[in-house]
Amino acid sequence: MNPTITAIQLLGTFSPHFDIYALAGDRNGKIRQALNLALTGEKLPISQCGVNALTSRFHMACGVTGSCIAAREDAFVNYCRVAIL
Repeated sequence: MNPTITAIQLLGTFSPHFDIYALAGDRNGKIRQALNLALTGEKLPISQCGVNALTSRFHMACGVTGSCIAAREDAFVNYCRVAIL
């Protein structure tokens, strides 16, 4: 299976609305690390798996671009909803 789809399904398990920012904070570090591993195939230290870094990796993997953060977030959520159908 496509690693991006696998990572999106895993994200949906932890955040049903595909909100990566809901995974902020120290208590979610291992979850973000697992998502990064599923997405990229490399296990990075938790210190390199912050919300912003993970968001950037997801957006690159899904081809989400644009200068407006809100538009990128909307495009990402829409991509996730379609991808898991």
